[in-house]
Amino acid sequence: MNIGRMEGIGFKLQAEASLNTLTLDVLKSSEIEGEILNPDQVRPSIARRLGMEVAGLVPSDRSADGVVEMMH
Repeated sequence: MNIGRMEGIGFKLQAEASLNTLTLDVLKSSEIEGEILNPDQVRPSIARRLGMEVAGLVPSDRSADGVVEMMH
């Protein structure tokens, strides 16, 4: 494997880790406010904001989009 490919894989893993962390942050912050959100709807909203295309994500709903917007 050449260096360019290794860096590409590293970036993908780094982006995935960021997406996971931000998703958990939004979910936990919402819980503190008394709102329980579906992680499967929060994750695609964050991914879109980060400019990520993640296969297999369900569409987000307006509630999740609104919370993500406030957190941004």
